[in-house]
Amino acid sequence: MSWMRSRTGCPAAWLLILLPAAALPAAEPAPPKADGDKPVGGAPAPDDKPIPGKPPAPGETPKEPASIAPPAPPPERKRAFIHALEPGSRLKSGPDRSVVARGKIQMVIPDDEVIVYCTALDYSGEATGIATVTGDLRIETGKIVDKDGKSTIPNPENVLTGDIAYVFTKEKRAVVDGHVVVVHQPQEAAKEGGDEVEQAKHEKTTLTCDRLTYWYRKGDRKAVAQPLDPNQVIHFEQKTRKGTAGKATFYDFAKDQSETGDVLDLTGGVQAEDDKGQRLQAEVLRIYVDKEMLDGYNFSELVINLEEEEKNPNEPGKPPAVPGGEAAPAPAPPPPAAPSPPAGPPAGGTG
Repeated sequence: MSWMRSRTGCPAAWLLILLPAAALPAAEPAPPKADGDKPVGGAPAPDDKPIPGKPPAPGETPKEPASIAPPAPPPERKRAFIHALEPGSRLKSGPDRSVVARGKIQMVIPDDEVIVYCTALDYSGEATGIATVTGDLRIETGKIVDKDGKSTIPNPENVLTGDIAYVFTKEKRAVVDGHVVVVHQPQEAAKEGGDEVEQAKHEKTTLTCDRLTYWYRKGDRKAVAQPLDPNQVIHFEQKTRKGTAGKATFYDFAKDQSETGDVLDLTGGVQAEDDKGQRLQAEVLRIYVDKEMLDGYNFSELVINLEEEEKNPNEPGKPPAVPGGEAAPAPAPPPPAAPSPPAGPPAGGTG
């Protein structure tokens, strides 16, 4: 035990702390100068103040020994909890803390707000800290709620599904391969009466790709989506928008980490369009998600709809311009209709 060895071989400084004051020899006073007035080096005179380590004189109240600060508690160990969600599950563990689990399995990482669901889990142990999970794979991130002994995320911010995942627990990184689908649902609701851009910021976004690398450390998350075949693309879709790109990188910044907010970088033949016919093509596109801004590089096409004011139906139309730049005179109003003849005398004659 390294702790026992360090306590056994403690240096002299430890002895000064551990031994009681009475067990230490009294310090010898420094010899006075030749004139006998001042001690050498400013040391106290023999009859000045009690020398540290010297036993108190009879009737003198001994001083309280200096208190020793308690040792700092060991750092809290990060833990993962593996639960069997159905009876009949199997578990095997080795001396190196390796784990093999089969059945309907749930792995909870509470410090990073991550829950993994699968039917097969193989954890390599402390040496490498790699967990291989597969079978009905589902990874959720968000606020974990514990109720009746069960951990759930009622409103997950991100849901990842795929064929297989490799979770590098020491790096807090997960690599998901095969038919990957990511659903991102912002937790904040859109402002009431917000415009179309404001509404889009809070809409669900779905991304599909061959491989997703996800750094899941709470407060420092990043995701990279890419195809395994360089000739393929990734797809992303919202309620009114969709697009493709060769690669997507999403930076999930905390509010105090970046002035720009969350950032989405799209590279490699980016194409995006909405249901109103507006579209954009560029080689590189950076979207500032929280700022409603974007930067495009090597763009080839941008199509936007022009806004027009609605015409007031009660406002008369303006006359067209005539050659020469002058406005044509307004047409003359039509002449009034001829008056109708007077009515004839009433029937029955006079008087």
